[in-house]
Amino acid sequence: MTMKILENNKQVRCSSCGCLYEFDNKDVNYEYRTEWGFLFNTTYKDYFVKCPVCEKKYYLREEFQYKI
Repeated sequence: MTMKILENNKQVRCSSCGCLYEFDNKDVNYEYRTEWGFLFNTTYKDYFVKCPVCEKKYYLREEFQYKI
């Protein structure tokens, strides 16, 4: 039997169902979020992974995109 070693994988415990799961870079998704302000709007790109059991999103980081 051969064991495969995953590099740079991370573990997350879901806060909803308690499931412990691992993910790597190909499992990371993103979506855009806009915060509406009085003088300008700011858009961020949020990176997240989903729990394989209950589909709850776990946010990893955000990146500033632009102001309108």
